[in-house]
Amino acid sequence: EVSDFDIEPDLPDSSTPAERRSLLAEWLSEGYEALRGRGRRRCRYHYHRPFEQTGRVPAAWVSKLRELEWVPAGDGRLRCPAEVLPQPDASRPEAPAAELPAGLVRVLEDEGVPFGADIPEAPLLGRLAAVGSRLGADELAALLRECRERTAGTDDETAFLRTVGNLEFPLDARSERTPLRRIVRGGRRGTLHGHIARFDDLAEALRTELGHALYGIPPTTTGAQALAFLREVWRRARTSPEGLANEVREALPTAYSYCLEDANEEPSLQERWQAAVGEAAVFAERRWIRLADGETIYLDDVDDRRFFPDGANFLTATAGHLGASPEAQKRTAEAIGLPLLSNSVEREWRGQSDRIPVDRGWTERYAFLYELLRRLRSKDPAAGAASTESPGEQPTLARVRRLTLIVSLEGGAPRTVDIRARLLGSELLVAGEPRAFGADAAKELLRRFAFGQRAEVATDLAAMLFSLDSETAFRDAATQFRDAHLPDFDLPPRFREEMKESALEVRVGKPRRGESASRHGSIESGTADDHRRPEGADSTKEPDHDRKRPRAGTEGSGPRTPTVEGSGSFTRSRALARQNALAADLRRSLTGEIVPAHPARTAEGRNDLPGRSTADADDAPYREAAARYERNSGRTPEDGAQRQVGWDLRSVDPRNGAVRLIEVKGRSRPWTDEEVVELSRAQVLTAFRSSSSREEGEWYLYVVERTEEGGYRVLPIRNPVETAAKWIVRGGAWRLVAEDARTLGPE
Repeated sequence: EVSDFDIEPDLPDSSTPAERRSLLAEWLSEGYEALRGRGRRRCRYHYHRPFEQTGRVPAAWVSKLRELEWVPAGDGRLRCPAEVLPQPDASRPEAPAAELPAGLVRVLEDEGVPFGADIPEAPLLGRLAAVGSRLGADELAALLRECRERTAGTDDETAFLRTVGNLEFPLDARSERTPLRRIVRGGRRGTLHGHIARFDDLAEALRTELGHALYGIPPTTTGAQALAFLREVWRRARTSPEGLANEVREALPTAYSYCLEDANEEPSLQERWQAAVGEAAVFAERRWIRLADGETIYLDDVDDRRFFPDGANFLTATAGHLGASPEAQKRTAEAIGLPLLSNSVEREWRGQSDRIPVDRGWTERYAFLYELLRRLRSKDPAAGAASTESPGEQPTLARVRRLTLIVSLEGGAPRTVDIRARLLGSELLVAGEPRAFGADAAKELLRRFAFGQRAEVATDLAAMLFSLDSETAFRDAATQFRDAHLPDFDLPPRFREEMKESALEVRVGKPRRGESASRHGSIESGTADDHRRPEGADSTKEPDHDRKRPRAGTEGSGPRTPTVEGSGSFTRSRALARQNALAADLRRSLTGEIVPAHPARTAEGRNDLPGRSTADADDAPYREAAARYERNSGRTPEDGAQRQVGWDLRSVDPRNGAVRLIEVKGRSRPWTDEEVVELSRAQVLTAFRSSSSREEGEWYLYVVERTEEGGYRVLPIRNPVETAAKWIVRGGAWRLVAEDARTLGPE
């Protein structure tokens, strides 16, 4: 028995008026699921059991819908399915598309009603241009390969490359797409802060195809690509400047450098630059200004603006946008037609010839300091390494009795100012003692190395300059600089501190009446001259109402960034530099820091409230992370007793019975550099008892820091008191509890 499914009532035929045929599309759209699986004739028969087979001949309704003009098309006509595309195709814009639900089209095609069968395929180049920027990596690579092979050696090859140049390619590691003209193979140059994509960022299929030499992907970022970036920035400065200055702060000086460097070698790029420079815009006084608008804008190449006469007012461009060094900024300013501010100022330097011999130790330390800056620049991209300019040879350190600047502005009355330090030619001129010229000398060197507003570098550099006249203090400051900025750099022997273990007495509490603080082995001092602070220079005193009883440091307060003062010593900075140097390698030594007891502590070292009731509930995740660490290590942790205060967890190793008494300190950010954790008196006493006796267990400090991914990093440290070489007592806090302090005159 042969069955032929048909639609009832009968479908219209070609003689049916168009108005009635147009209703068929709406009717089928409401019930097309009933047609699924019924597009072919079927045969049923019985031989011992029933059988059913689907034939190859289309059902009657399929044949009728194939030949009937019933499909509403985009051009307003009713057409046969073969005369319309199932959906619009950008590669064939002239071809009409069906205006039917996508579900109906899929069912009809599955059952044998083809759409677009009579419409010719689009040319390959047309299809590539129309849909290439929307295809996935594998599809696009296959289409590119087919187009390349078909157009090779033909007149269409140029059109093919032009089409490819306008495509946007998907990046493997990111969701965005980028045009071919912004892809480079890698090389020594940067990516203009992500504006340029590297070849390795593409999916493997695209790398295989685009690796063909025909596509001409450059080995590194080119001046032409940099010019395209600059023109895009200038355009956005006119149309959407909000937030643009911060967005391009890192990339803009590099783009100018690449473009001008290549334009010197490529006449064609030089012509393109000259044609485009009329569009240039600069960021000045918190707004973008087109140079063609006629406002007078200067490049501020005068670093001593603070010496200008009162009332002087200039509109100056952000120099950091134009180059990573003063030389690069001037070159860019000249290229875009920006006048130099120095041309409007008359300056005269006096005192360069009144020289004083420079101590040999100063010269050696200064040379080493300059080498540290050179290494930092070569290592740290944020410190000017992206600049193609070199800081040049080391300027000679020259000392003068007095250095004076006479400045006049546009014929105004001259102003005379004493200067402490200045880079003039191949010399760094300094006047006075290191504590007087250190800050100005640091500023001059920072300008030479194009470090910009790097406050942490400026502070540590000034600390070294302040201590040029002291071998011990300079060594401490150099160690601080190395630890903060160049941890992989090994100090030369003459600047390396001897770190020897010494059994020094540590007093936890006030010195006894009548004893001088200098008699306590717990005070790490260097030399007396190195650490003396002039009267009035102590910036660490507590408020008056707390002077009798200084407050203890709280967790997280810890050492602060050393503050450099022009007239005073930096006792605290030196002590912290020494502490950081020791703590850099815990296997050799660990420095503790002693702070006065808090008034809320009792003589026994316990909190006024019992047990750990003052512990913040936020510490629980850190204790749980430490407990999880112990379980993962095969040990069994348990919380400490409610009223004990010397540790948080007791962990037992079932393999050998070893016991760990663990104090947990949680940090919400990485425990590095100046970050500290604080141990209470009870915890330190527990650590000392554990060091002398293992009856209760071995005391550990677990520092647990939260990671950016929301996890925890556990840093287990074996009893610190056993590895501590020295203990530092801060003068800023402990001098306030000194008893019977006296000032003695000379003998």
